[in-house]
Amino acid sequence: MIYTFKTKMDKNYNFSIDINKSFEEQNLLDETKAILANIFRDYWATPYQKERIEAKERYDRQKLEKEKLEKYNPEHIFKTKEDSAKKIKNNSNLPVDAKKQKFYEKLIKFFKKLFSI
Repeated sequence: MIYTFKTKMDKNYNFSIDINKSFEEQNLLDETKAILANIFRDYWATPYQKERIEAKERYDRQKLEKEKLEKYNPEHIFKTKEDSAKKIKNNSNLPVDAKKQKFYEKLIKFFKKLFSI
């Protein structure tokens, strides 16, 4: 882990933490907070804290998976598509199939319309 940090670090970046502020109040990137949280969990946390953190992470992952399942459940996706197809078929505002008229029928209809005016 130390090797990865040394090879990936920006040598020109000046990092500072205000010890008078809490962790949440620090002006840090989300990635930085995640790295520091992982370091705390893996190296500094007591066994009780580590167990609590891992339980919280499991809960968050399960909650996220449940939300994904509700949002992208294949059974519901296909069901809604079938329902919308039925609504389209039953919709009375749709145009009626136009009967194709032959050329001479159109011509006769045009003259009838012209002379009736």
